[in-house]
Amino acid sequence: MSAVLGIMYSKVNENNEAEAVIEKRLAETRDSAAVSQIREMMQAGLVYGRKKSKTHPRMKKFIAMNRNGFELIDLEKTIALLDTALAAMRDMVQKNGTILFIDSYPTSKDLIKKLAEEFDFPYVTNRWLGGTLTNFKTISERIGIFRGMKEGRESGEFNKYTKKERLMIDRKLERMDMLFGGIEGMKSLPGMLFVVNGRLNMTALREARICNIPVTAIISTDTDPDTVTYPIPANDSSRDGIQWVLERVRLSIEEGRQKGAASSDTPSSPQPGLKSTDSSVSGM
Repeated sequence: MSAVLGIMYSKVNENNEAEAVIEKRLAETRDSAAVSQIREMMQAGLVYGRKKSKTHPRMKKFIAMNRNGFELIDLEKTIALLDTALAAMRDMVQKNGTILFIDSYPTSKDLIKKLAEEFDFPYVTNRWLGGTLTNFKTISERIGIFRGMKEGRESGEFNKYTKKERLMIDRKLERMDMLFGGIEGMKSLPGMLFVVNGRLNMTALREARICNIPVTAIISTDTDPDTVTYPIPANDSSRDGIQWVLERVRLSIEEGRQKGAASSDTPSSPQPGLKSTDSSVSGM
């Protein structure tokens, strides 16, 4: 850990005078880009982990130090792992793969939903339905029933029922929408999962492992990083911090789609040794 970063960590949560010292030391460093990014991450609250008593043993390598009983995450390592995760997501999108976004935490699940809807990706922001991945065939059948009921209501097919019966149908549709609304358009298993708070969504991580689906996840110090393909050690309960990460995810997805579109528009070169079948060349 760099001397500058060490000073920054040592002054976390102290008074305004200490903050002034941090800014002075930051101004003296030559690595302005890294320091700027670390400062942004600290201001967003990404540096804070859980209490030391809750720390998972395998997360110790991502912890810089402990302050007042709480772990402080080594943001230099987080930056490196975040870059790796973003590159994997960019490649997935470039190959026209689907990313399933998962966040059931009340503080930030609206951010995940907004990002997923922006790129027409599936999402889960309520309780994870067991078997969503491992029993996808059955889940798909239930989603089909959900679509059929929605279409029936929109077309007026249910008008023939009594008011009480229509009310029961509406309530059932509300429950089904909570379970399937975000994955209604998911026609096959996703190519990757993006999860906020891995510990809170451990069932989804287990199913992804069984189905050999890579997982990118924002995880705090109480989560086993080995349960995630591309871990991002950071505060997974800070709305500002999650939004900071998601903005970089959004840029990576945009870049992946642009590269994918560009490669699909590029005409493929003719294979050597093959004769052209164009009539102007063959004389036909």
